[in-house]
Amino acid sequence: MAKRVLDFSGSVNLREMGGYQTRSGQHLRWHKLLRSGDLSNLDQKGQEQLIAYGLKYDLDFRSDSEVKNFPDPSLKGVKYDHLPVYGNSPQTPTLHWRRFKGRLKHKEKFQMASNIGGIYQNVILNYHSQQAYGSMFHYLLINDQQDQSVLFHCSAGQDRTGIGAALIEKLFDLPNETITADYLLSNMVYSSRQTQVITDDEVDDYINQMNLSDVQAYNINAIFDAIDYFYGDYEHFTREALKLSNQDIADLKKIYLD
Repeated sequence: MAKRVLDFSGSVNLREMGGYQTRSGQHLRWHKLLRSGDLSNLDQKGQEQLIAYGLKYDLDFRSDSEVKNFPDPSLKGVKYDHLPVYGNSPQTPTLHWRRFKGRLKHKEKFQMASNIGGIYQNVILNYHSQQAYGSMFHYLLINDQQDQSVLFHCSAGQDRTGIGAALIEKLFDLPNETITADYLLSNMVYSSRQTQVITDDEVDDYINQMNLSDVQAYNINAIFDAIDYFYGDYEHFTREALKLSNQDIADLKKIYLD
């Protein structure tokens, strides 16, 4: 029987995204999409388990300092790519947000969500973050062989990774309830945990604020509220922000849906 939470040795919040049903009744294929937290503690057994599972692409959303302090293991036959969701400057999201609002003065002022939801909105509207998530989708496009997996991860596997998972699930037209349930599964996985705090500098304080928090359904809703407001709908967002063409989207559905 296929498992949702994969207890590979040394893994953190490692989960399968296969099996989820779309609104049209199709299902995400198993052994194609993995989401995770930190991989630096994988022991030899855990590494062998991931390789045997079909891992081909390891996409790392963490910051430069996270990668330096807790590097991913080098896995035979697996391509690694560092796609930091945040820029090196902690001011990047705020500056981008101000520029974005400046272009839309004719619109009614958008009310930012509070707390983590507001951070998520800053992330999803940030050009640097959009490039990272756009690159994730282009790796999904080349992952076109059966039982070949793409894994994307951050430190806790819930925030940067949760946003990435929600973007994928939305593109495949999963019900909002399913997207939210998958996001909230991190709370069960982390029902009793302590996440490593990496450094005290400003960029990593911003990251650790999320890594140390429980996730709430409100945060996911905030992402799509911002997308709908600034892009009109998710379809326009995928084309304008993620740089996906109609053919790309058709190919993704062919690769990942049964």
